Amino acid sequence: MIHALVSHGKRLFHCRVARTLWAQVRGLMFSLPLKQHEGLLIDFGTTRSDVVHMLFVFFPLCIVCLDEQGRVVAVTKKAYPFSPVAAWARCRYVLEVRPDEGKDFEVGQRLTIKLLKKDSP
Repeated sequence: MIHALVSHGKRLFHCRVARTLWAQVRGLMFSLPLKQHEGLLIDFGTTRSDVVHMLFVFFPLCIVCLDEQGRVVAVTKKAYPFSPVAAWARCRYVLEVRPDEGKDFEVGQRLTIKLLKKDSP
C-alpha cells in the first residue's frame, strides 16, 4: 500500500493512495469514518474526466479534485452517504477528507502531494 502526505497551508493529511482500478472504485466503501488529518488520495495516473460516488460510504466527505500540479479544480464541501454522483471534474487526483477539515478548500488553491514509500510486507 502506498501512502501520501497532502499539505494545504498548515494542514497535513496522511492519505492512503488508490492507484488501481479496484482501489479507486472501492474508495472508502464499507470503511469506518476517517480520523482527523486522515484521507484517501485517488490517483488516476493521468488527467481525465471522472465521477466520484458515495455508494456504500456511510459518512459524509469533502471531495477535492486536483489537476496534475495539485491545483484545486473542483470541491464538494459535503458529499452525503449513498450519493450516486458526489463530484465530477476533469482531474488527476481526488482527495477525500472529513467535511469539517475541508471547509477551507477553494478552487484555484494549490496543494502539495508527497508520495511515501510502500509499506513493508
